[in-house]
Amino acid sequence: MGKMKETGILKWPLNNNKNSTKSKKEDKKKWIHSADTLTSGHVAYLVKFLGSTEVDKPKGIEVVKDGIRKLKFNQQLKKAEGTKTPKVELTISIDGVAIQEPKTKAIQHQYPLHRISYCADDKAEKRFFSFIAKEEETDK
Repeated sequence: MGKMKETGILKWPLNNNKNSTKSKKEDKKKWIHSADTLTSGHVAYLVKFLGSTEVDKPKGIEVVKDGIRKLKFNQQLKKAEGTKTPKVELTISIDGVAIQEPKTKAIQHQYPLHRISYCADDKAEKRFFSFIAKEEETDK
């Protein structure tokens, strides 16, 4: 059986704003990016890419947690071997998500929006963001 689903896990530095005096109502009104950037452009983030793994279901927080757990374990093994977690550029637009090498801009993974079935952060550790996408060569 071919690959059913793939989940990508990304990690970025945590921005601690625990001492912020703003109310939650004020935070909701202020967006990081302009509406024009979000609808007709793209946003890019430099992140650490933990990898991708197969999952059994197209959505669900438990599926995400299992994927994160598996990739964090693999990351620890690689770290013990002396391998650093690679940094990549995560580009998000209304067309989809792309993961590319930051210096050469070589695309490592690209997922059109219609192939992404689920995305979430890890509620326990906010530094992790993941998404589930169908592989392009299969309809699974």
